[in-house]
Amino acid sequence: MKHYALNATFLVASACILGGCAGDDNPWQSSTDGGSLRLSLSADGNIAASTRADDTKATIIPAAADFGVSLSRTDGSFNKKWNLLEEFNKEELFPIGEYKIEAFYGDRDVEGFENPWFYASDNVAVTAGDQKNVSLTATLANSMVSIRYTDEFKSNFTSYSAAIRSTGHDYVVFAQNEDRPAYMAPTQIELNLTLTNAAGKKVTLQPAGFRAEARRHYIVKIGVNGASSTGNLTLDVQFEEDVVSETVEVPLGDELFEAPAPSVVAKDFTDGETMSAFESFTPQGNPRYEVYAFGGLKEVVLTLNQSSTYHSPFGSEVQLVGASAIDQANVTASGIEVTGLFRNPDKMGIVALKNFLAKLPIGSHTVTLVAKDVQTRVSEPVTLHVVVSAVDIRIEPVANMEYRGTEGEIYLSTNSPDVRDRVAFKVTVDERDAEILEITDLSSAEGTATLPYKYKYKVKTPELRLESSPLKAYYGSSADPRAETRLVVDFPKYDILVDPFAKKVKLKVVPEDASKLSQITSDIVIISNGRQVDENRVQKNLTTGIINVFDLTESTTYSNVEFALSNASNPRTAIPAFTTESATIVPNGDFSVESDQRVNFGNRTIQVGSKYRNTVFTDYTISSSIDRGMPSGWSSINAKTCFDGASNANSWYVVPSTFLENGRVIVRTVGYSHNGKDLGVSGNAANFTYYGTNYPEKADLNIAIGELFLGSYAFDSNGEQRVDGVSFTSRPLTLSFQYRYTPCNNENAEAYIKVLNSSGKEISQGVLRMEATSEMKTATVVLDIYEFGENASLLQLGFKSTSSSIRVPEINIPTGSALDEGFDSRGDKTKPANDYKAFAMGSELVIDDVKLGYDPPATMRPVAKKSKSIK
Repeated sequence: MKHYALNATFLVASACILGGCAGDDNPWQSSTDGGSLRLSLSADGNIAASTRADDTKATIIPAAADFGVSLSRTDGSFNKKWNLLEEFNKEELFPIGEYKIEAFYGDRDVEGFENPWFYASDNVAVTAGDQKNVSLTATLANSMVSIRYTDEFKSNFTSYSAAIRSTGHDYVVFAQNEDRPAYMAPTQIELNLTLTNAAGKKVTLQPAGFRAEARRHYIVKIGVNGASSTGNLTLDVQFEEDVVSETVEVPLGDELFEAPAPSVVAKDFTDGETMSAFESFTPQGNPRYEVYAFGGLKEVVLTLNQSSTYHSPFGSEVQLVGASAIDQANVTASGIEVTGLFRNPDKMGIVALKNFLAKLPIGSHTVTLVAKDVQTRVSEPVTLHVVVSAVDIRIEPVANMEYRGTEGEIYLSTNSPDVRDRVAFKVTVDERDAEILEITDLSSAEGTATLPYKYKYKVKTPELRLESSPLKAYYGSSADPRAETRLVVDFPKYDILVDPFAKKVKLKVVPEDASKLSQITSDIVIISNGRQVDENRVQKNLTTGIINVFDLTESTTYSNVEFALSNASNPRTAIPAFTTESATIVPNGDFSVESDQRVNFGNRTIQVGSKYRNTVFTDYTISSSIDRGMPSGWSSINAKTCFDGASNANSWYVVPSTFLENGRVIVRTVGYSHNGKDLGVSGNAANFTYYGTNYPEKADLNIAIGELFLGSYAFDSNGEQRVDGVSFTSRPLTLSFQYRYTPCNNENAEAYIKVLNSSGKEISQGVLRMEATSEMKTATVVLDIYEFGENASLLQLGFKSTSSSIRVPEINIPTGSALDEGFDSRGDKTKPANDYKAFAMGSELVIDDVKLGYDPPATMRPVAKKSKSIK
């Protein structure tokens, strides 16, 4: 049997807010910032056709003034609600854009006999300087359901009632004489009937359900067929024709009333009571439903209230008996464990909620389970209310941490004892775990009314080098931190002493705690004019605390130089401005300036070697002179080896040991004598040798190592007067020069440099011994490291033809034809100045292009490649 009816009568109730009608003055015509909206609203109470005229309208039609309004911009940049239409129409200006406007009365999820939900919406554009008048008609957005009973039905039962439930909501109960329609969410509707027969037996059935749509009034007619006296009484539930296709009939025999109804038993919780918990809690025991149906299970429906803030994988409701594979997967994903219902269901099942409850977010949640057997009898719903409160966590460090420390203490205050062992900490910008080492409970002594639980955590952290590092506390499944503080570091105190050179500055770290010297020196960064100095320019000695910074500019003042540990963002230590030394050059290091003082044996003529004889009665003499130059600013021991006061003015005894030649300086080891013996006459009347061949023995000569040095030198009958060094206030790091060396007897030549302070203390030096080379080559002497703060006052620099380490230098004394001066006839002859062979000489060193260096050699630098200078 099918039942339906249509009625074409409509009742429309409408209202207009006068302040929103068209034609009002528009004060925004000149505005360019936005426009205004005025809303006119009416409520249409008409519903879809029904079988009776009085079923064609909503029983409650709200006035337009009672509607709320929502306005949202389609790009998401604006969203606002007003409780009343009048409040919305008072708004003067909205930004230009596309909007959705909504009007509403009631709430979809609030059901009952007095709870209609009206709704309307439209899209509207706000333009500059314009007022848009919007008109909306709101219609019923939920469903109406009425329950009606036939007289035959009423005569068979002493009491009866009905209850209907939409998906995710609680039951709305129709008492025995209730004839008002209930307003329900437009979802699946399940119908329960509770019947008491003449024998006083009571049963609850769920005979049918249907899918409800908005703006419809569903009439459910309940009757009976047959008679109880004959034992063939059946329940007859009739719907409108377009709701279900046919009448639902349920046998109402004695078995239905006598056999046990399905039961749902709460385990480890109490039906109807509220479980209060904090988010991410762990329930006590194993809260679960145990389900039993004597006649066999047909349906077991689990419902989560619509107002729950938990969006479960299965939605708000799921039927568990023989559930589909998708529903099974969604139920399992939500944390619910089901036994005995998914596959081959019979009479028993278990629905465990422990893991499901642990996932519930903050808010109020209601979980209900109802079982239905194959005879459509239903159990009483068993409900678990869970109120999950927010966990409040506050953290703060107990004290500042030590620089580069890895252990700290944190106070944590909270309103939930579950936090104690389930909190996790992460520290620093890269969110590394901080390991919990120890927990101390301070709740009894330091807990407060709002945060009664307080703990002190000792944690192991990554090494902390920043002034403050974020510490975050995590709890539960949320990826976001629940609390945050900063771990502040106490930096070790230190001073920086400054010792500027020409192209570098030497710094000395002086820590307050000497044990921190290596750590501070290692971690220190240098900031010049707000920019960190490249580490490639910095050399550190962790043992001494000495730091060299290279690539500075000579004779330059540096200010705004600061220091920090590990990172330039950390607290800084400033130093006073400092000025680098000048990069002073070697005086006349290229020998381009010649001294006006000559080496010339007092402009006297000298005899070259011995006299010689070619006749019986006549002796002949070869004469010459000495005329050598010296580079200005340099000294030698020529005054001794070529002594003006020598008693024998012979080339064997007065020998310049150092002199300029072709722009280079010749430094040679020579033999000389201040009181040389007379060498007599060589040859005879038959002799055709035109030079003297007599020569002194080595024992007849003094041997002197030739020298070129900065300073002064004089020699007279009282001995030598020597001053090594010149005034010099810069501190070179290297000495370089070009040389060629012809040794005698495998000797080595020597170059030396010494820097002395004002007290005469040697503060740096360098020595280089040179071997034979036939070509000019470049050599470099690296000076020893200067002690910190030792300033230069005197520079000693020189070259020796034979190393001072050789106690007895060697010389060659030419003999025989080596003394031939090139004449082919006898007689007294004169050779040009310096052009003779009768002298004794040992090793010879040629020097040129002497330079001081202020850039560190590669061995001093941290890397081979130089960086740019600070400018």
